[in-house]
Amino acid sequence: RGEVLACTLSAVDGAGEASLSVTWKLRVEVWRSVQHTVVADAYSTLCKTQTVQTVCRLLQKNKKYYYKPNHFVSVSSMVYRMKRNGAGLASICILATMVLVMISSTTSLYFGEEDALAIRYPREINIDISTLDTDLEKNGQMDNIISDIKNICKNHDVKGTDAYTYLNGMISGMITDDGKVETDINRIDNFSNIALGDFSSVYSFIFIQVDDYNKIMGTSYTLKDDEAIIYNYRNASRYKNNVISFNRGQSFKIVKETDEFVIDTNAAISVTPSMALIVNDIDNATKGLTYNATTAQKIENTGINFHRYYCFDTGVSPQHQIELSKDIANYLDGNIEKYRADTSSRMFRSSVESKEQNRLDFFSLYGGLFGLGIILSIVFIFAAVLIIYYKQISEGYEDQSRFEIMQKVGMTKNEIRKSINSQLLTVFFLPLIFAGMHLAFAAPIIKKLLLLFNLTNLDLFIVTILISFAAFALFYMIVYKITSSAYYKIVSGAKEG
Repeated sequence: RGEVLACTLSAVDGAGEASLSVTWKLRVEVWRSVQHTVVADAYSTLCKTQTVQTVCRLLQKNKKYYYKPNHFVSVSSMVYRMKRNGAGLASICILATMVLVMISSTTSLYFGEEDALAIRYPREINIDISTLDTDLEKNGQMDNIISDIKNICKNHDVKGTDAYTYLNGMISGMITDDGKVETDINRIDNFSNIALGDFSSVYSFIFIQVDDYNKIMGTSYTLKDDEAIIYNYRNASRYKNNVISFNRGQSFKIVKETDEFVIDTNAAISVTPSMALIVNDIDNATKGLTYNATTAQKIENTGINFHRYYCFDTGVSPQHQIELSKDIANYLDGNIEKYRADTSSRMFRSSVESKEQNRLDFFSLYGGLFGLGIILSIVFIFAAVLIIYYKQISEGYEDQSRFEIMQKVGMTKNEIRKSINSQLLTVFFLPLIFAGMHLAFAAPIIKKLLLLFNLTNLDLFIVTILISFAAFALFYMIVYKITSSAYYKIVSGAKEG
């Protein structure tokens, strides 16, 4: 839905065509009943055109700068050009921005695919056994499962190096305005007020026992039942409160916020940030979330899942790793009914992921996006070059008569070239400067999109953006050199003709 705010019809004497500019108010409903008001101008040229015209007027007021042969001609020509050719320059700017965004993002993915693969699959073999309770842990069946997996590794002559295993409980929730965590979506009163894409207060909360954390990280922390260490993943801001409380659950005093932990595969593919809470005992920490505090009965459909992770490297060939992962998966699938009978929730699910088995899929996806980015960038570059070349040629013939008059009143070809260089450098590089500004503002959004592909290497992303812009600017300068020479030949040939 929208409404027209303004409509302007303008024409320049001798131009032959009139231009219509329409400004409208657009109302958009997204995900919830909230209206976002966006004011847009046809072709998105009004802001850029008015800005450049304002700068030109300021330069005209600077007499020391304006009343010089090269500056006088270039500034006056720019005012005239921006009135007629703002849409063309804006089109070049948009095409340049599209090229820079596609090249920088897809190149970052392509050269960061090993980093993304390592985040998604921390070890060569990654096993996740999921249940709705900790019954398998309590009755010792989980230890038997891990022991059987180790025996399968021995049959493959695999020792399992850099191995780690730990239990966690994962549940999604939202930190409300009063600082409490609500895990029941039906009880979140202001849930409908979350803007589309605003997940700043929505987390995946992961409970981990401090003993498991100490074994993995080589630390020696001790915690009380009401204390916790937190670790934020994919959230740059630190938790500001000293206490975190779960409605119908426990409250924990935050004694430390750590920056190191091995993130699990589920958090690696989650679009929401994760907060790991290292606690003294996972059953006690999740008691209110899994059992009714009044009746002591187990709550159905709590939303919490318990995961036992067992991850290790093999040191064998890729094909051997794939065969090992298949044997482990067959073992778990073959005993699924047995293990379901040993847990009161009757839920047992497992997944076995091999880094080598998924490497080809990763590289195919990222390589395909990189190739697509190159192809589309070439298309947009050709479109921009054609627009630039057409503008230079058409404007050269338009300016021919004006420069002919200037030559007749005594302006030399050297002065003409200086004036042309000053004019073209200013006008020609405006789209490149604005494209760089657009890329800088788009960088945070691109970074968040790359996080969906498990790319967290910020240094690589920044370097890729800088190199992409430098390479495009170099190509842009080459196009400028070629087209400006054509423009100069047309203009300077007026006197000779």
